[in-house]
Amino acid sequence: MYMHEHSLALLDFFRIRNNIQGYTRSHEGASLIAESHPYTTPADVLKEQSCVRDVFLQFQKNKYLAPTQSPDISLLLPKLTKEGSVLEIEELLALGLWAKTYESFKTFFSEIQNSTVTALLEQAPVLTEIIRTVFHILNEDGSVRELSELKPFLGKIRKLEQDIQKITASMCSDNEIKAILQNDLPTQRDGRTVLAVKITYKSRVPGIVHEISDTGQTAFIEPEILVQKNNELVEAEAEYQRELLAILRKATSIISTFGYAILEARTILGQLDAWHAKAHYSLVSKGVFIEYAEHAIEIYHARHPLLGASAVPISIVLPENKRELIITGPNTGGKTVTLKTMGLFALMNQFGLALPVAEGSRLPVFETVLVDLGDEQSIDDSLSTFSAHIKTIAEITAHASQNSLILLDELGSGTDPEEGGALAMALLDYFRERKCTVFVTSHLSVLKNYAYNHKETINGSVEFDKVTLCPTYNLIIGFPGESHALTIAERYGMPSAIIETAKTYCSQNQSDVSKLLKELHEKYQELESKNYSLDKIRQELNE
Repeated sequence: MYMHEHSLALLDFFRIRNNIQGYTRSHEGASLIAESHPYTTPADVLKEQSCVRDVFLQFQKNKYLAPTQSPDISLLLPKLTKEGSVLEIEELLALGLWAKTYESFKTFFSEIQNSTVTALLEQAPVLTEIIRTVFHILNEDGSVRELSELKPFLGKIRKLEQDIQKITASMCSDNEIKAILQNDLPTQRDGRTVLAVKITYKSRVPGIVHEISDTGQTAFIEPEILVQKNNELVEAEAEYQRELLAILRKATSIISTFGYAILEARTILGQLDAWHAKAHYSLVSKGVFIEYAEHAIEIYHARHPLLGASAVPISIVLPENKRELIITGPNTGGKTVTLKTMGLFALMNQFGLALPVAEGSRLPVFETVLVDLGDEQSIDDSLSTFSAHIKTIAEITAHASQNSLILLDELGSGTDPEEGGALAMALLDYFRERKCTVFVTSHLSVLKNYAYNHKETINGSVEFDKVTLCPTYNLIIGFPGESHALTIAERYGMPSAIIETAKTYCSQNQSDVSKLLKELHEKYQELESKNYSLDKIRQELNE
């Protein structure tokens, strides 16, 4: 199915997807989310939503995974396929922690009664042997355990370290030696214990000079009396490392037999983690899993997820017998916000997410979402605003199909109003014939009339408070809106003489239309007030 990347970017889908990535616990889950797009068939969408919803319900029962982040094991896996390779301690630890994360995801999801989840878990390999192998050798902080095979070497090392410590303590307590030392604490150079001797007295301490300080004031000397003990310690540590290498080689050999299982497990972990991250995001955004509708669009009290606390809830309703909504009204009135909310929520729904909306909301599943928003002027391509819009819309017409959702901002603007209006109506005809669902914003009066003359098209307007000159973000279905250009200009200080002159230029026909729209809006507000009063009376009677 065609996925219009430019439309996804315009609707901020990628920002939502990046936010979801932040809730993943594994490299596999983060990668799967980064590569995923919204599903395009009802069956796939409902299956994804079912899995995410069931994780969401676990959260609501206060059942959570431990907040751990598994390491990325992708770079160490090639070692498992090379004969004679040995995993280093850091690599072994990473693989053990990753396997623990994988098994913890399996345990968490095993409590979920969902056929899709169950089928996936039935394919999931068991990696507990990897966990046992790794943490038989290592502690979770990466330190090596005191294994029986290593104890003889550790005992020898500790005995030699104690002997060296006694010798140096004895030397540093001697007043004559203490006087020629820069400090009375021994230090290490190349794994050997040395003393920091003042450079002028270096001949007073027989031994091997390992280093002179950068200042030239200190000589780091290994006293003769320590040479033999240091040699023995180096040999003992080498013996320990040889034995540890043999243990790591054996562990690598065991783990390498799980090579194919690890690859399978990475795919399964990615899917489980993706569901878990989507559910976590849905919980944090206070989302609701909405109902599927074959045609109707009903979004109630939608809060744009990227606007945070400043988001004003809006409702978007398109009756089942309508396919096109033409939204008119003033600039900054919320027309574009309505388009972006509609498009983003369709994508989020088809990505399997709960939406920040009220219960009872419903959406269909769209085959693709195609968008032209904002000022697309391109200096690089020498395109004007109008040309840039037309280029995008031409691409949209090439990919529009049945069940496409098409969102067009300021359709027909940027050119001669008569020709722009004609082109806009032709496009609406084209999309309607292909059974697309279309949301359009415009200031063109001809499109308001178009909606009244086509039964599958309906007008809509964004409400505007004439007193405060602020948008209410309330979308009114069935009524076209006014641009309120003169009212806004007057409020912002345009000289009254200019306003009055402008009014004389408005045609009588336009004035009549504006008067009609005003009367319709007043009737709508009166009806809303009566409905509110009736609801209040019903509530009081029920109480």
